[in-house]
Amino acid sequence: MKTYYLIVFFFFLSAYTYSQNIYYGYPENTDALKKGDIIILNIPEHINGRYNKSKELDRLINFLCLNKHNIYKIEINLFWGTAELNVNYTKSLCNNLKELLDEKSIKNYKIKFNGNSKPIFLDKSSKSYKLYNTRLEIIVE
Repeated sequence: MKTYYLIVFFFFLSAYTYSQNIYYGYPENTDALKKGDIIILNIPEHINGRYNKSKELDRLINFLCLNKHNIYKIEINLFWGTAELNVNYTKSLCNNLKELLDEKSIKNYKIKFNGNSKPIFLDKSSKSYKLYNTRLEIIVE
């Protein structure tokens, strides 16, 4: 019986200590964010590798400003055309985002461009493959 309680204790300990939350959209309670949590967002409006002024972009910048106690790794994933196009375009988006965040004196981030190397929706035959995999991820570090 003691073994049973020990197993249950370690199960709950590991579930609460090492759990990871995935948010689709901005979390309501940003104080609850912890290392390893992932926030999946649509990429803000952009054209020619540069972001347009939009509410989505303002919301992203405000989110990073309000949560200066966390460090965020921002990953941009794009699944539009060839692998080379995706890498170059996401690199341009990352550079533009870095410029915008530097203008606001935001320093609690790292940016990584993935191109099309990290799909989360794996059915390539689906018409939605490109749509569902094109995203911006914020990972709490």
